[in-house]
Amino acid sequence: MEIKKNHFGTTSKGEEVTLYTLKNSNGISLDIISYGGIITNINFPDKNGCFSNIVLGYENLQEYEDDQCFFGAIIGRYANRIKNGSFKIDNTKINIDKNIGDNHLHGGFSGFHKKVWNAKSIKRKDSLSLILNYLSKDLENGFPGNLEVTVHYTLNNDNEFKIKYFAKSDKKTVVNFTNHSYFNLGTSLDKDIFNHKLLIKANKYLEVTNDLIPTGKLLKVENTKYNFLNLKKLLGELDNCWALNKDINQKIELASILVNEETGRKIEVYTDEPGIQVYTGNNLGYKHKKNSGICLETQHFPNSPNEANFPSTELLPGEVFESNTTIKLINI
Repeated sequence: MEIKKNHFGTTSKGEEVTLYTLKNSNGISLDIISYGGIITNINFPDKNGCFSNIVLGYENLQEYEDDQCFFGAIIGRYANRIKNGSFKIDNTKINIDKNIGDNHLHGGFSGFHKKVWNAKSIKRKDSLSLILNYLSKDLENGFPGNLEVTVHYTLNNDNEFKIKYFAKSDKKTVVNFTNHSYFNLGTSLDKDIFNHKLLIKANKYLEVTNDLIPTGKLLKVENTKYNFLNLKKLLGELDNCWALNKDINQKIELASILVNEETGRKIEVYTDEPGIQVYTGNNLGYKHKKNSGICLETQHFPNSPNEANFPSTELLPGEVFESNTTIKLINI
């Protein structure tokens, strides 16, 4: 097992960005940059033992700075959408960035995906970790509270990639974090993902409006195109959130499986989050072809601060937010 550290570039603001490579004893490796905590590569073998990258990304820092598709990044303070870019805390209206029409998306114009994180690496007997830290100051992009965020990326010799998020704030606020990697387990990142098979352990999905804001209703997947309770081929575009079959605050459980039978690659996604947003790269087009990657975003529900019946995303002063996701890399 080894960790390598290399200079990746300098941002337009003059900030130095570092590339970290975590490689386990089986040859599987992760490349992560301190800008946005972005996962730029996951090198994973096919059934014939040939290694190649399974996530979409760019070749240089300027492209990541210009990126509008959130490739591989840590998403926060709030992943997904918040209606009208506003919500209330203790009857006080909070206004945040409106960066997708009249609504808020993925932390705003300069969310976590556009920040340079402090980083340190740790090597253990059977695992490697990159620990990223960032202080999101009070009212950054409109969100209240000085929010201290820590993200642990860990790769072990069982070919598990674990993501742990921690946060604490000095004011009542809302948080919802995820990772926005676009996976393609096929023979080429230039091909679409419609030859993949998908499973989602969810009996219900969130009904949304035309601009993808939840109505507050959870609908049954039975007899709909959103039924992925059994592994089945992707037949069309998706950009939806599913309510996973689990209780809030339960242990980490299987949420989703993605398989490409041609290459023999499979990933299993485990989480303690209540939901998963699945997005098939419907708006890609620059550098990467439309639908050439699929995001499996473990998270709380979109627009939760405005929906009393959704699991709460509030974080109180003195509390520690924690969220866990594990991605198992498997050959079939």
